[in-house]
Amino acid sequence: MKFPTTYRGVNCEEALRRLEARESPPSIIIPTKYTQDILKNSIILPSHTHGNYTYPDLLVDMQRSHNGKNWHQSHESLHQEQAFMLPPRPYVDMINHLRSGRVHDGTGQLLPSPTINTMLDDIYAIRDPWRAEWLDALFHNKNKDWLITYHQIQPDSSLKDVTEPLEACLMEDKDISLDDWLQRATIHGLPPPDVKKGDLHYWHPRDGSVVRFGASADRADLFCDEVPQCSVSALGVRPARVRGTP
Repeated sequence: MKFPTTYRGVNCEEALRRLEARESPPSIIIPTKYTQDILKNSIILPSHTHGNYTYPDLLVDMQRSHNGKNWHQSHESLHQEQAFMLPPRPYVDMINHLRSGRVHDGTGQLLPSPTINTMLDDIYAIRDPWRAEWLDALFHNKNKDWLITYHQIQPDSSLKDVTEPLEACLMEDKDISLDDWLQRATIHGLPPPDVKKGDLHYWHPRDGSVVRFGASADRADLFCDEVPQCSVSALGVRPARVRGTP
């Protein structure tokens, strides 16, 4: 099958050139004493281990920012700020953490329930306006084997561009259960092959695609087939940082 020259209004040849030229971040993300503004406007996401994948305590912004930038531009802007984009697995952990109802801001203060509910509402509530955020995952199909590329946090707090086999996940477009996905997400944060049916619209990975999650008045969507060159004013990113010394 001939690869289309455009996809969702994006020039695919240009998108693929950008993918091939993708580079690791030029600087090391080192924990620092963050400003009170950053601490008060972020949540602490506790460290997690999923199989061979692990990450330390993180600070994740309560709100999306960098709206209107494409996937590449979002990465570049975040790295200039010594921040990074959440891969799907920590993003799932963040949602589950918010749903637990016991969340602390960067200063260590317990967040009130209305603040937590506002974050969850912004992420997946079925309402206007449409809003969405980029996630750090790039898919490849090489010799019929599926690979995923994302940034791993190293022991020295640097970011390493890692490409590895994609763990078995749902590889068909399907309406899935949000709860079942969040409870049984794969190591890479995607729905398992036997995920239950539901109201969350899921598009499976394509060669050269990236991930975004969003919601509108009609539905919530997990797009694993997005073109990285896409840019929309309501599409942003939620900056994350390695938690340093408060």
